[in-house]
Order: sequence, then structure tokens, then C-alpha cells
Amino acid sequence: MALNIQPSTGIFPAAGGEIIFQIHSLADIRLAFKVKSSDNDRCEILGQRPLSSATGVRIFGGQATAITANLAPRRIANIEPPTRIFPAAGGEIIFQIHSLADTRLAFKVKSSDNDHYRVRPVYGFVAAKQQQSLQILRLEGSPKEDKFVVQWAEVPDEETDP
Repeated sequence: MALNIQPSTGIFPAAGGEIIFQIHSLADIRLAFKVKSSDNDRCEILGQRPLSSATGVRIFGGQATAITANLAPRRIANIEPPTRIFPAAGGEIIFQIHSLADTRLAFKVKSSDNDHYRVRPVYGFVAAKQQQSLQILRLEGSPKEDKFVVQWAEVPDEETDP
């Protein structure tokens, strides 16, 4: 994950108090984050903004409120179709990587079985708000469960190596 938070949990004393979470970006780009509370009546969150390198989030709480830092990265891409089944006899499926980001994405495809599958392209770029075709060819072989992972990250326009 591109974000790290310390401490990862906090429990307020019964009398109330303050906890400051330090949120650190592990990426070279600005990341967006959102902090949520399950009890808005007893917690106040200050400091939500885009994250550049490190940001402090101050949370005020009272009466033994427990806080768990749970940062979910925002979705910046989709794969269509999200799942498919290849026949054991082999075949080709074309997927689309859709960028939801306002910046260019770099991607890389990983497979649990490189002997029975051919992927084109294995890595590359997707322009902001555009899409890129991804061709996966399965060679004939015994039926089994295989997995693909498409990793992506926002990259600057001048980046040339995905």
C-alpha cells in the first residue's frame, strides 16, 4: 500500500483526549485520503487534505472511544471484464484497463502460470481517463485455477519506464 499510518489504532481515555495519527506517503506522487469516524457525535477529525509526504491527522474524542486507522486507497483503474474462465483447450480473451485517474497510469500484469498463458502487453501506460486493451492467450493444457494480478500506479507524463 502507498500509505503508512502510525499509530494504527488508538483508544481515548474516558475523560476524552486527543490522538495524532501520522500518515506517510510511500509514493512519489500526491495521494488523496479520507478519514472516517463511526461516532461523529464524539469525534472530531481535523487535517483531511491531499497527502504529499507526511500529514498529521488530529482526532478529538471522548468517553473511551476506540479509533482504528483504516485507510483505503481510492480506485484509479478498473479491469473489464473483472473475471473470465478460459477453456482448457485454450483461447484468447481481450480485457480493457480503464483509467479513472486524472493522471497517466503505469501497469504490469502478473500471472500464476507463465507456461500456459501469453499476455500482451505485460506492462505499459494508460493515459488519463483512457483505456488500454490487454490480450491474454491461454495455451492448451489441463484445467486448473490460475490467477492474474494487474498492478498499477499513477506516474508523471515524463515517465518512460513502466
